[in-house]
Amino acid sequence: MGEIQFRPATPEDADNLSAFFFSVFTEPNAWIPLTESECPGQTALAKQLTASATENNSYWMLAYAGEHIVGSCKLRGGQLEANQHIVTLDLHIAASLRGQGVGRRLLQAAMDWVRVHPIVNRIELECFAANVAAIALYTSSGFFSEGHRKARYRLRGMLHDTLHMSWLASPTACDSLP
Repeated sequence: MGEIQFRPATPEDADNLSAFFFSVFTEPNAWIPLTESECPGQTALAKQLTASATENNSYWMLAYAGEHIVGSCKLRGGQLEANQHIVTLDLHIAASLRGQGVGRRLLQAAMDWVRVHPIVNRIELECFAANVAAIALYTSSGFFSEGHRKARYRLRGMLHDTLHMSWLASPTACDSLP
C-alpha cells in the first residue's frame, strides 16, 4: 500500500472521504453497517469539512496511502459556550490497516492538537463494548470509561452495548470547580 501520509482534511477531500466512508460502513462486519443511501455523500461531507476548517474548536485529520484515504479522525467541538471545551471523536480506519498503528497515529495527532488548543480540554467518544481493539487503543492512550450504555444499538438482530470514554488534556483543570 505504500507510505501513509497524514494531513488536515480540506473540503477538497469530500469525494475521497465519501468513498472511504462507503467502504468502511458497508464492510460485512462493520460495527455500524450503513446502506448506500445512509452513507454520507460528497455534498454533506463538503459541508462538514468546511465547518471543521472554520470552527475554532474542530479538527479533522486524514491518513492517505497514495490517492486513497485509509483513515479519518474527526473532532467536532461543542456548539454552546458551556461545552465548547469538549470535542467528540470519530475515528475510522480502513480494514486492511487496522492494528498497524494508523489509528494510534491519528489519535495521537488529535490529542496533540487538544493539548495546545486554547479552549479545548476534553475528548469524548462512544465505542462498542465488544470492540476490544478500540478499547485497548483508547485506554492505552489515557482515555477512561465514564459509562456503559446497555442495548444502545440493534445490529443484525442483536442488541449491542456501548462505552462512553473521555480524555482530559489537563485533568487538574477540573480540580478548581466547586
